[in-house]
Amino acid sequence: MLINFTPAPLVAAGTDIFRCKSSPDANLNGYSSTGTGTWTTLGTGSFNPNNSTLNAGYQPSSADTTAGSVTLILTSTNNGGCNAVIDTIKVFYQPKPIANFIANSKCVNSVTTFTDMSSGTPVTWLWTSGANTSTTQIASTTFTATGNQTVSLVVTNAGGCKDSIVKTVFINANPTTTFTFMPLCEDSVMFASSSSTVPNVTGWGWDFGDTTFSALTNPNHTYNDTGTYFVTLTVRSDSGCVASFIDTVHVVACSDEIPIVSNPAVPSGFTPNGDGKNDILFVKGGPFKTLEFRIFNEWGNQIFKSDVQSTGWDGTFKNAPQTAGRYLWTVTGEVIDGRQVKLSGETILSR
Repeated sequence: MLINFTPAPLVAAGTDIFRCKSSPDANLNGYSSTGTGTWTTLGTGSFNPNNSTLNAGYQPSSADTTAGSVTLILTSTNNGGCNAVIDTIKVFYQPKPIANFIANSKCVNSVTTFTDMSSGTPVTWLWTSGANTSTTQIASTTFTATGNQTVSLVVTNAGGCKDSIVKTVFINANPTTTFTFMPLCEDSVMFASSSSTVPNVTGWGWDFGDTTFSALTNPNHTYNDTGTYFVTLTVRSDSGCVASFIDTVHVVACSDEIPIVSNPAVPSGFTPNGDGKNDILFVKGGPFKTLEFRIFNEWGNQIFKSDVQSTGWDGTFKNAPQTAGRYLWTVTGEVIDGRQVKLSGETILSR
């Protein structure tokens, strides 16, 4: 007697399927080693063209989509005396996601981060901001221009449902800042901040270079020792954007012989009319270790030069009085506290 053993059928209903509730029909891709099989549903939908087609389509009922999922069963047929084998697949019906996001650190030339806040469990993201695109859940870009910038987000869930949103993100300008300082005895320095008014600066942070700090706008600071200190001023605008400025401060030992140092400046006008009042244009401030003071006429020709602060311009060139008008000046040199000076501007000669 010859006994033949027939292998049991193999059946695969496929992997679980995710569909959008707005387009719920699912394409099935079943397999049976017998070549035939029958689909049945634990819901109330129907198969197209029929339930004996392995790659049939399933059209759910409204009850199926309302329930959120349905289980489908594939049963082998033509089993050759073997018991039928079954496999199941589940179809999930998802609602359309709702796209949304927030943007942080919205300052020009700084990284602006976009955080996905979409509902509906999206699994893919497509961000577009200018020429930049990203497919991560959290994206970022650096805007190089201020003002309104357009950012779009398209989200897709596992069922293929999509939603998009476009937002306008306002990119704020960074503040600007500098500071001036004046050494005072004993071993103290007066600092004065000069920051932009647009955007409005609302916070100041001073690092005096000696492990001490201040949040005042124009602080006075006393150093415990002489030397050179790198002072950093960091300001923050009302929109959260920041800017910094660094300068060096030379602290020397104070004594009666050391004069107070003033910031160099040149008056914006003078009147060389011989009345004894404001007849000479001097460089103010200092005192200086070295100084070079030059005057130029409107054609750019040098008409005066002085290397001594006490020698100013009397409004003449080669002993000839110059006409009333606008003249340019430059000042270069070094003040006694070691600061290098390089200034330029204009003054008005009036008679």
